[in-house]
Amino acid sequence: MKGLIKYHMQQYMKTSRFVMPLAVFMIMLYSIYSSRPIGIVESFVSCGQFLFLIMVWIGITACDVEDIVSEQILVLRVRSAGKYYLSRTLFLCIVGALFSAAVLIFAAVRETLYGGEFFNRPLLFKDFLFGFIILTLCAVCGSSLGELSHSRIIRRRKNAVIAVFLLAVLAMIKMVFLERFPLSRFLLWVIPPISELSMIFSGRDYFSLGSTVQAAALLALSAAALNAVKIGILLKNKF
Repeated sequence: MKGLIKYHMQQYMKTSRFVMPLAVFMIMLYSIYSSRPIGIVESFVSCGQFLFLIMVWIGITACDVEDIVSEQILVLRVRSAGKYYLSRTLFLCIVGALFSAAVLIFAAVRETLYGGEFFNRPLLFKDFLFGFIILTLCAVCGSSLGELSHSRIIRRRKNAVIAVFLLAVLAMIKMVFLERFPLSRFLLWVIPPISELSMIFSGRDYFSLGSTVQAAALLALSAAALNAVKIGILLKNKF
């Protein structure tokens, strides 16, 4: 598994496809943390929502990088298609965790440079812990959604990108959509709960255990469901 994850990392980094998402990520950080004082919970939730979109992008481009012949060879070599697809998921989870850590480091640096007066209150250890959990799970949801654009899930590449993009947009505005069309909740429950984060953490100056567990559970269940769908379809749709 370690060798497969390293392989995916090397293959993706060999291309220039990571440059644009990385540039957008840096712009996002500077935009969110350009003014002060700012709420810690508010800023982390905003970063999580934007990180979701960036990881959707990375999930899509990771599918573009994958060569079908190399995929077949590696599946035969490890003797398990499920293990191979799981390694891709873990690779994207690591990328998401790295981006999440970068958000926290950037926030800590800004707080230090401004003498502890950048945020509206002092940073606490639980801010880093709970913030990392929420950020990483947002990232994993994004990459999991992006991977549904795989060519063996949606054959036409243009249609795949458009479909995933629309789902990502719906994830960001789902709560507004539900307010106007309440009955749509029976269809939109499958969309990652990114919009719900704003409601769960609305008006909060501190991360509470209950709110964090609620948000983490929703995100984790969504990511698990998306990955189960992806792996199930890929195992069914042979080369």
